[in-house]
Amino acid sequence: MNDEHLGLLTTKGGTESWPSLLVHADHSVLIFTSVQCPYAIAAYGTIERIAARYSSAPLQFLLINSNVSTDDDPEDLDAMRAHEPQPSIPFLRDETAELARFLGATHTPHVFLLDRDGEKLWSGPIDHRFRKPDDWSEESEGFWPWDDNPPPQLAVTTLEVVLDQLIAIGHIESKEEHPIGCTIK
Repeated sequence: MNDEHLGLLTTKGGTESWPSLLVHADHSVLIFTSVQCPYAIAAYGTIERIAARYSSAPLQFLLINSNVSTDDDPEDLDAMRAHEPQPSIPFLRDETAELARFLGATHTPHVFLLDRDGEKLWSGPIDHRFRKPDDWSEESEGFWPWDDNPPPQLAVTTLEVVLDQLIAIGHIESKEEHPIGCTIK
């Protein structure tokens, strides 16, 4: 992996280069997220459940925020901690969005499964519960994350299917799926 293009991620304990974070497990699940995006906010419970389900697997889960932080829309670590005060998954801040650009992250949430060397094995959505914004019109009903009646949690998510494939057969059948969510700004 050539990491000359990559900046540092802000962590609870300071800053680290993201490749140094990958050596802690055989595979890393990087989830680009936001504290402002309703799609990302709706996914936090699902992410926590999935991370707990795979806690004995040689996987690590990392939440990464690459959005621009402003006074009106804070996306910094303090805002992330305020939103999720006791996360079981580490929050990291990609201040310059270099990692997002390098991997091709475009939305929140957007998941990347990487091996220990940083090789991208898969990228895509956590699940397909929500409609794509292009599929929505004023006359449409249901399945925006801020609807009064959000879609039910799926019994098995897209991410779980991918992780089960990796654990069972050692590789992923599909390499990429388009995520659904807010664009990274």
